[in-house]
Amino acid sequence: MSDAEIEAMRRIYLAHADAIHAYALRRADRETADEVTARVFLVAWRRRESVPSQPLPWLYGVARKVLAEERRGQARRGALRKRLF
Repeated sequence: MSDAEIEAMRRIYLAHADAIHAYALRRADRETADEVTARVFLVAWRRRESVPSQPLPWLYGVARKVLAEERRGQARRGALRKRLF
């Protein structure tokens, strides 16, 4: 990992984190939106070679998938709670 990669990801985060957080916040509570935002940028970091030059639409796609995973997880936990209690 080079300093250039770190700087590029820092710029992407600073430019788009607020938009991704607002997107998640429109679809979930604040705590979930915070978690989704963190997970989106973790995915971006791990796939930094795949991040396009105009990253915002790609980041929104990642956020949509992360939100869907979160909803499925909540549904599974709710079903488990019903079976246990």
